[in-house]
Amino acid sequence: MKSDHTLRWITVTAGLLVAACSDTPRPAFEDTPTPAEPGRIEALTDAELMGVSRDQIVMTLPWINSPMSRDPALNAARATLRSVEFAAGGTFDRSTFEFGDDAAYPGYRIAWNDSTAASCADSTSVRPPAGTLVIRFEPSSAKADGRATISQTSQRPGLPSIASARQLCDAKDKLIWGLAATDSTRFRVVELRDPPRLVVDVRHKDAESASAAATATAPTPQ
Repeated sequence: MKSDHTLRWITVTAGLLVAACSDTPRPAFEDTPTPAEPGRIEALTDAELMGVSRDQIVMTLPWINSPMSRDPALNAARATLRSVEFAAGGTFDRSTFEFGDDAAYPGYRIAWNDSTAASCADSTSVRPPAGTLVIRFEPSSAKADGRATISQTSQRPGLPSIASARQLCDAKDKLIWGLAATDSTRFRVVELRDPPRLVVDVRHKDAESASAAATATAPTPQ
């Protein structure tokens, strides 16, 4: 018999397939994000929306600390990054990457201290320092008609879990950003539409500890 954990994952997957067959507008990509480890997906609370409309949410993935990725659509055009914003939440900090609507949603890979994914040009390799959440978009760029679309490629939000952020690479359809985190290990991904955005939340250390304690003391399902 499958465990409750597995059954929850199957239920979520079935719900996504039903949504895919409905008349509800869908995002401009074909591949479905796959988390690095299965887990329970919970809807964002009203407080966690932070100004986002629920009808703009395409996918919410669970809190994880291992790499996760989604491949780009086949022969996808280059997606242009239009803005990067940071905001503090009650138990996490939020980074939002907004793209133009002239191309399909780009593929992405997110991992801590990811030096293997951070090769920029032929002779350049980005070596992120410890405690960096590396976010790679492909095919993507922060340039349009030869001009940068992002005015600040290095920022210091000074938030509890995101101390600073920097664009590490923009070359050959590969765009890489690094978030310098402060003692955090878990992140969550939310995909949005109208306009297309990727939200990466980084959990506060105290919230992570509280969640771990609650899990440890929770009764075991019979």
